[in-house]
Amino acid sequence: MFTRLNQIGALLTMGLQTLPQRKSTAGVVVIGIASVVAVLVSVLAIAQGVERTLGDSGRNDTAILLSSGADDEVDSLVSRADYDAIAGMPQVATAASGRPLADGEVVTAFPARFKNSSEEGSVTLRGLGTYGLAIHPSIHISHGRTFRPGLTELIVGAGVARRFRGFADGDRVKIGNSFWTVVGQFKSDNVHDSEVLADVRTVQSVMDMGNDYNSAYVRLKSADELQSLEEAVASNPTLHLETQSEPEYFAAQASGLSAALTVAAYVMGIIMACGAVFGAIHSLYIAADARRIEMATLRAIGFSPGSVLVGFLIEALFLAFAGGCIGGVLSWLLFNGHVVTSMYGGMSQVVFQLDVTAHLVGLGMVWACAIGLLGALLPALSTSRRPVTEALRG
Repeated sequence: MFTRLNQIGALLTMGLQTLPQRKSTAGVVVIGIASVVAVLVSVLAIAQGVERTLGDSGRNDTAILLSSGADDEVDSLVSRADYDAIAGMPQVATAASGRPLADGEVVTAFPARFKNSSEEGSVTLRGLGTYGLAIHPSIHISHGRTFRPGLTELIVGAGVARRFRGFADGDRVKIGNSFWTVVGQFKSDNVHDSEVLADVRTVQSVMDMGNDYNSAYVRLKSADELQSLEEAVASNPTLHLETQSEPEYFAAQASGLSAALTVAAYVMGIIMACGAVFGAIHSLYIAADARRIEMATLRAIGFSPGSVLVGFLIEALFLAFAGGCIGGVLSWLLFNGHVVTSMYGGMSQVVFQLDVTAHLVGLGMVWACAIGLLGALLPALSTSRRPVTEALRG
C-alpha cells in the first residue's frame, strides 16, 4: 500500500510539473468546467432569491382570503359583502379603536421603463385600506410620508425605485389615464418591496374597478385561530372564499417560479456538463497520448496500472477543482448582490437580490469534480491498460 501511494504521489507530481507544457489541453478542461459552474450557480442564485423574497413574506397570524379557485390575487374577486362578513368574524383581532384589523385590497399592474434601458416592465399597484399598513408591518416608510386617502398619491417600494425610472419623491407617474404623485418611499424585506401603494378607494375609482376587492387580509387574534377561521368561512354558504395564512400563500406563489428556475438551472447545467465531459475526454486523450512514452517507461520500471489510473484521475480532479473555483469566483463577482427582476403572479415583476452563497458554490464544486472524473475515466483506463510495448513502439 505504501509503495502504491508513493507511485501515485510521484505520478501526480510529474503530471502537475508538466502542466505548463500541456496548458492548451488543460485550459480546455478548466474553462469548460468553469463555464458550467458559473451558469449553474448563477441561475440557482436567481431561484434562491425568488424563494427567499416570496417565501419569507407574511406573518403566521395574518390570513389572506381569495375567491374559490383563484391562484393569486389578480384572479380573485372578493365582494364588499364578503369582506364585511369576514371582518366581523370572532377570530379577527381588533384595533385600539375597537374596529376589526381587516383590510380589503386591490391589485393591478401598469407599465414602467427600466433604468438604463428603453425596455418596459410591469409594476404592481396595490390599493390599501385604513389598516393596510398595520396589517403589513414589514412596510416601513424610509423617507417622505404615506399617501392620503382620496388623493392620487403613491408610496414606492425600494425595489421599484432601484429598477425603474420616474419614481423619485415628487415624480408624477402615469397609471391608466391619470397621473399619481410619489410622496414617499418604503422598504420591506419581502414581495411588497416590488410594489407601489396607494389608497384603495382612490385606486378603485380612478382605475374603474368598482367596489369589489381582489383580496381580504385579516389579523388574527393568534396564529392558532387560522383553522377556526377556515372552518367558519367554509361553513358559511354565502361565502365562496379560500383561506390561507400569508406565509402559505406567498410560499405557493414562490414555489412555481423557483421550481421552474431550478429545473432550468439543472437542464442548462446538464447540457453544458455533457459538453464539458466530452471536451475533457478529448483533451485528456490528447494529453494521455502525448505522455504515452512517459507512462510506458514508468510501467516498465514497476509502476502498477492501478497507480497510473488513480494518478491520472487525481490530476483530472485537480483541473476540475481549479475550474470549479474559477466558476464559483466568477459567479460571485458578477452576480452576488446583483438586483434583478422576474415575472411574478403572471402580470408584473418582483425585484430581488442575488446571493451567491457558500452552499451554491459548494454544489458547483461537486458538479465540477463529477465532470472532471467522468471526463477523465476513459482516458485514464486507456492509459493504464495500454500494453507497455505498444506505448513504447509509438
